[in-house]
Amino acid sequence: MGQNLGNAPELSSAKPKGAVVHATSVDVPPIDTSDRSAVVAAFYTSYNASEGFTDGWDGNTTSCVLGVNSQNFTEATLRRVNYFRAMAGLPGNVTLDDALSTKCRRAAMMMSAEGQLSHSPTNTWSCYTSDGYDGAHNSNIALGIEGPAAINLYLDDPGTGNEFVGHRRWILYPPQAVMGTGSVPSQNGKQAANALWVLASFGGRPASPEFVAWPAAGFFPYQLFPKSSGRWSFSRPTASLGIADVTVTQNGTPMTVNIVSRSENGVGDNTLVWTVSGVPTSAPATDTSYVVTVSDVLLDGTPTSYTYTVTVIDPAVPNLKARFATDQVTIAWPVGPSGFLLQTGVVAGASVTWGDAGLESLPVGDEHQVKFAPEPGVQLFRLRK
Repeated sequence: MGQNLGNAPELSSAKPKGAVVHATSVDVPPIDTSDRSAVVAAFYTSYNASEGFTDGWDGNTTSCVLGVNSQNFTEATLRRVNYFRAMAGLPGNVTLDDALSTKCRRAAMMMSAEGQLSHSPTNTWSCYTSDGYDGAHNSNIALGIEGPAAINLYLDDPGTGNEFVGHRRWILYPPQAVMGTGSVPSQNGKQAANALWVLASFGGRPASPEFVAWPAAGFFPYQLFPKSSGRWSFSRPTASLGIADVTVTQNGTPMTVNIVSRSENGVGDNTLVWTVSGVPTSAPATDTSYVVTVSDVLLDGTPTSYTYTVTVIDPAVPNLKARFATDQVTIAWPVGPSGFLLQTGVVAGASVTWGDAGLESLPVGDEHQVKFAPEPGVQLFRLRK
């Protein structure tokens, strides 16, 4: 039956939420996206760490019995939210409010039972409750998908009516501080559903980043790419984007760009959205960089340009680093990718013979490290699967 998104909720239509009680925290530390190893490590320790959990829901959509999601599944959903935020350079410390999550589960059950999406469901809907209405009214909502996978769909933001990527903008809204989430699985011929409360309590705006881009600047795992929509975005508060333009180049060659939205509609920050023709969404054979320039962004009437580089990577392919001290060399590669052996090479004329380096690697933080005393001459190292 496929996966579907409703349109993004609008702040102007939000209802009062009452006191907010923070119940669940799963912080994701800042990610230095200029460091490939740091991006690979975070992919495995945060993104992959939110995979593989069952929803644990013990309710019944047919009889409108509200169940609960397992704590692990709920935390995995929140971890996915905070991972995406950290990849965009934002604080990965959004928390969940238990009362809002309960309303989100009621909303998700309504959507699943009715087989459709609405931010304003009527009391004729199956499993209708006023709490479920609140959950639908203040949330990103999805049908045919649940949990962490629903967060990916919100970031992708496909479909007619979502050209301004409102779901993405609410998740990557810099002041975002408190959410709720609830999912129901497919059951008795009914589709899975998710609601993610995004119009709760906002905090202060962080000092950085100046703008939020998706795909994000720096090294960027191909798994995060907006595969269904192909929509790239640039968000900047107070910016006027009416005459803004975008260029994207690869190896100096311009790519075909189509601007699909210059939205200043108050769904998160003002945002420019475009697509780029010819960008593959599968694992790249080698790291592939795209240089993005967003021009004629008006700040208090002054045209401003921003240039950044997105380098799409396959996190399963680690990279080696070498660090040198007076009497010690450290060879390091990120944790996560498995099945790799450190080899050393012996140069014989124009050829190199590779063999096991025979050096013990130890996990240190987000790296595997091998340390040894340097020897005279050239020493070659590589990782071999």
